[in-house]
Amino acid sequence: MKKKIIIKSYKDYVESNLNDKDFYKSGIVYCRVSTVSQIDGSSLDTQQQKGIEFYNNTDVKQIIVFREEGKSGDDFTKNKEDIVLRQLLSLILNKVDKGLVKHFWVLDNSRLSRNSDLTSIIHKRFRIKKVKFYESGIERDLTNLTESMFMKILSVFDEYENQKRFQKSVEGKIESLRKNKWIGGSYPFGYTNGKNKGDIIVDKKQKSTLRRCLKCV
Repeated sequence: MKKKIIIKSYKDYVESNLNDKDFYKSGIVYCRVSTVSQIDGSSLDTQQQKGIEFYNNTDVKQIIVFREEGKSGDDFTKNKEDIVLRQLLSLILNKVDKGLVKHFWVLDNSRLSRNSDLTSIIHKRFRIKKVKFYESGIERDLTNLTESMFMKILSVFDEYENQKRFQKSVEGKIESLRKNKWIGGSYPFGYTNGKNKGDIIVDKKQKSTLRRCLKCV
């Protein structure tokens, strides 16, 4: 059984005392979800499990799992020093630039980024430093022109689909507001759901507490 190190935050990384040698001999598993609800669900665990299973069949000495929890895949800053706002992916890319990452696994490119420009930049950095890039159970040859073009097309399609989902979400919330319905998420303190889906009414149990708080303001 290979040694596994799980990193969920920069604090975890500092406390792990990982050094450059650890990175060089390890297989990196990168997991990401964009919402808190996905953190509590099985998405992150599924990504982690699949990445570990992949490396268990390789000769890497240990596995470092980076779990980017509740982080957007669209955080492209166009800053050459720090191209993403995700701390853990930025940390990994810094190690890549130093030639310390030899194996990198991700479930699919959309977990890496939903921005086609950012995906291309990351792939280029992997290619320059000869990182073996694994997408699910497949090793992608980033030096192959045809395969590289194929991944770019998939990345653009992912970006298009993400923008469509976002647009539909915004339109749905606007329509809910027009109908005096709640747009989703937790209800503010003092309110709760009504009989019909999306209705928002005063919470009788919290009503008196809310009034006392308003008087103190």
